[in-house]
Amino acid sequence: MGLNQKIIFHIMGLLLLFNGGFMLVAAGVSGIYHDGATLDIFLASMVTMFIGVLAMFATRGHKKEVKRKEGYLIVTFGWLVMSVSGMLPYLFSGAIPGVTNAFFETISGYTTTGASILNDIESLPEGILFWRSLTHWIGGMGIIVLAIAILPLLGIGGMQLFAAEAPGPSADKLHPRITDTAKRLWYIYVGYTAAETILLKLAGMSFFDAINHSLATLSTGGFSTKNASLAFWNDQPLIQYIVILFMFLAGMEVDFGGIGKEYAVDQALAAVSAFCDQSALVNFGGDLAVSRPRDGGGAWRTCVEKSLPGADSHSIDLHRGALATSGDARRFLMKEGKRYSHVLDPRSGWPVQGAPHSVTVAADTCTQAGMLATLGLLCGERCEMFLDEQEARYWVQLGTGLRDAAS
Repeated sequence: MGLNQKIIFHIMGLLLLFNGGFMLVAAGVSGIYHDGATLDIFLASMVTMFIGVLAMFATRGHKKEVKRKEGYLIVTFGWLVMSVSGMLPYLFSGAIPGVTNAFFETISGYTTTGASILNDIESLPEGILFWRSLTHWIGGMGIIVLAIAILPLLGIGGMQLFAAEAPGPSADKLHPRITDTAKRLWYIYVGYTAAETILLKLAGMSFFDAINHSLATLSTGGFSTKNASLAFWNDQPLIQYIVILFMFLAGMEVDFGGIGKEYAVDQALAAVSAFCDQSALVNFGGDLAVSRPRDGGGAWRTCVEKSLPGADSHSIDLHRGALATSGDARRFLMKEGKRYSHVLDPRSGWPVQGAPHSVTVAADTCTQAGMLATLGLLCGERCEMFLDEQEARYWVQLGTGLRDAAS
């Protein structure tokens, strides 16, 4: 199978359209502040968008398929195309003379590095400062992720682009459709940016400074509108605290995997029950829920996985409700003969000490069961005491034996 070159150039054109559109926003800011750079930024936008439209028009007969090879090439050349076009506002306005310096500043922006060749930032036109902050903000989420949200309008799938763009060994999807994932990521990103802008404005920044610093903070970049950066507001500690808060929010990963699967089980069972009037069981990797006893009147029978070689097995009869298990049957670390659980104690950051190897909880919903199982495991040696206080029905794997709380 040959390389689909047309789709690569077509998406390059789409990225140039996006970049030119963002430049138009910067030109609008320049016009509001009458900084003298409006026409230059507008011209840079028009040049960028013209080349983008030309590329898309020339490849309009492309095959609407992106495979892994094309995905990696699009991401690689996409960032290069963005960086080359992104330096045009600097060059056209003369704010940063010389291709080398302009390219460096642009690359630093899109990669959220934050390094700068500028000595006197405050002398730059407001439109250029805003464009500089925008390069941070665009790069922080990734223009590729924005493109993925739009690709279905062109009849193109985006999973290969997402896999190539996402950092790390995997690109877990937050939503069954990759397009919806990209859109939701941008909703969160825009929402955080708006929230920080409002808070910084209320704390004493001008609106222009507030939005620029929000763009830089959420992208974890660091560009500022002041030569002294945040030190300019050292006499207003509330501003510092707000920026610190959003630095944490922007830099951390929020993982809903602990309850996401259980919630999906509940939603799937509700959908099945609404569709048909029969007994049903939904099982996502051991977390399961049943609508009622089996059609013959008997219970649904499941078994708790052994956490250790030679451990007792135990079957559980379930007539209605849900079961969820948390433990280290498969996810653990062996070091010097000692077994460490994958579940970390949030108070110490180390694996939980003294906890059962597994905790299985029965509850009305899978979400409830999953939360109780995980919280019980986090309690370590107090696991059973905690679950007793919650009046939960549970089974714990202690060593090679499985204890039924009801026995």
